[in-house]
Amino acid sequence: MRELFRCAAARQTEVMVQNILGYGIDIHLLGLREACREREGILHELFTDECYKIANCFLLSTSQVACSTNSFMGYGPVTPHGYGASYNPHPNEIIFCLSAFFTSDKTSASRFARSLQDSLDAMRDLLS
Repeated sequence: MRELFRCAAARQTEVMVQNILGYGIDIHLLGLREACREREGILHELFTDECYKIANCFLLSTSQVACSTNSFMGYGPVTPHGYGASYNPHPNEIIFCLSAFFTSDKTSASRFARSLQDSLDAMRDLLS
């Protein structure tokens, strides 16, 4: 099980680096969409298709907000039924700031926090 965890972490790191370097598919499609809008004045049907809208609905927006103090920076979700999750890693702890809109009946920041805690506890037990 530990080896599967290491493989998953390595793959996630690869994807993260590719996105940081601008190779995420959403970045290319964003560029094409904006070039189409600028050149044609209207969007190609690809960018008005329901599948494109679904693919660009990011229900979980995360970001590392590293600083050396025990502080945090938070932000809201980028979609009405999503979550915002910033985190500040330290050597012996990670400070999280989780958010969701109260107006959504599909999300709950407190339920997300409990699930995150359970997942982190399971990973700690696995790697201990």
